[in-house]
Amino acid sequence: MQIAECRMPSGEGVHPTRFQLCLTAAMVRSGGGGVGISTICTLHSALGILFLLPTFLAGQLRAQVSSVEIKPARASVIAGTSLQLSATARDAAGREIPGKTPNWFVAPFDVASIDAKGNLRGHRQGKAQVFAVIDGKPGIAVIEVEPKEPATVELIAAHSEIVVGGSTILTAVARTEDKEPLAGAPIAFRSSDERVATVDQTGVVTGRRTGSVILVATSGSVRGELRLAVAQNRVATLSVIGPPQARTGDVLRFKVTAEDRRNLPVADPPVRWSVSGRGAAIEPDGAFVAEEPGTYVVTATAGNISGSHAVRVTRRTHSRRLESVSHIGFGEL
Repeated sequence: MQIAECRMPSGEGVHPTRFQLCLTAAMVRSGGGGVGISTICTLHSALGILFLLPTFLAGQLRAQVSSVEIKPARASVIAGTSLQLSATARDAAGREIPGKTPNWFVAPFDVASIDAKGNLRGHRQGKAQVFAVIDGKPGIAVIEVEPKEPATVELIAAHSEIVVGGSTILTAVARTEDKEPLAGAPIAFRSSDERVATVDQTGVVTGRRTGSVILVATSGSVRGELRLAVAQNRVATLSVIGPPQARTGDVLRFKVTAEDRRNLPVADPPVRWSVSGRGAAIEPDGAFVAEEPGTYVVTATAGNISGSHAVRVTRRTHSRRLESVSHIGFGEL
């Protein structure tokens, strides 16, 4: 018996993994018959395929992406700065599959953006989810975008003038260089002269005596200022004018009339509004709305002078009936 290797036309031997080895069997002459030569390639090729099939399938499984890992999986970045991310494709056994290029995505896009190389840039305070997709398999990372340092503090008072014994509320907003408001930024208040007016750390200002004062709100290394005048209280009597009843959801406008000690009218007295109960609210301009039925007492205060008005609120009812104009079942959609 003789085994010979098949040859390509060029004369070079074919690699065994192509299963081109031929088995040549010389059959011995018998009974005076001639010599017969049989080339059996098919059998040998089939045996070679079966022998190498496990290795071939293992390679295919290793090349199939089962998961995508992003590093870092969780991180934080300050708005306006960048962070480099990387994505690795892995097979079912957790082995790295080299040579795979991910497609990058990020949401929401106004919080952060990312380029084709995985370079993420934070834009504003918030949480961003980053996706790297390889062969249809996604990897996910969570990036917290921290706010920039405050660049300015915007300070507003409900009234530019209060009376002795009166009060007003300050509103302070810290903003970045991009004018983005900084939610939760710590703000400290102070008065330039507490003999004229004091301010607590919730922003409530109280007039102590006539004069002018500078109120300051500080956040980090920046601050905002405004000037507030404290005047003598000319109001001797104060009355609140408004409707006696309403329904839930109605917006009522309350006003005041004020007189001095000589019974002369005081125009536009600076007052502070308040309302009893938790089911209603009133704005600094006297706009009132109730969400729950009940009787509420609306109070206007100017210094140590107050006036009140009661309003009864009933629940709003909808008397209109719905008319059916057509009918369609889910099976007809």
